[in-house]
Amino acid sequence: MQTWSGSVAPLTSGEPNILDLVVHTGRESRWGGFGDVDWTVLHHEMLCALIWLKAGYPPEGVCHVINHDKHEGYTGDIPSPVKALLGEGIVKLEKDLDARIFKSLNMPALSSDNAYRVKVCDKVALIIEASLFGPPGAGAPCLHSATLENIDPEYRAEVGAVLARVMPDLDKVVAARRGR
Repeated sequence: MQTWSGSVAPLTSGEPNILDLVVHTGRESRWGGFGDVDWTVLHHEMLCALIWLKAGYPPEGVCHVINHDKHEGYTGDIPSPVKALLGEGIVKLEKDLDARIFKSLNMPALSSDNAYRVKVCDKVALIIEASLFGPPGAGAPCLHSATLENIDPEYRAEVGAVLARVMPDLDKVVAARRGR
């Protein structure tokens, strides 16, 4: 598969091109293209990085959260139900791509604490994005607390606390965007 830069996508080996990573994630719509097509993986990663910083997480981990979905520049944004059907093959591909991307960017090893924080930021972003940019019915009608019920129990308390800290006016923003 040829990339934007003219190189071959490093799906099984090779080093990713940094311009491809930016261009492809900047063109790849979130929600598998079923939501707002102007909301991209690159937007999502930037939102996650801002959530990380606003949450007060250690600055040295921001490199991981801002690059946590860079593999989607090559695989596309695959919705969770499709990933579940694809099984371990897609998970292995994403992990392999991530490892090579992180290595090419000279990123430090990801600690287990920061891996947890990346997941928290990703889930907070999911709640914010669902009602604003996701496909119809992806988010709660307005109250973001209703979507916390869908978050894995191991993350729920931290996601709720971070969401309240970084976006306390989410309900108002959602209502304003919906013209209420």
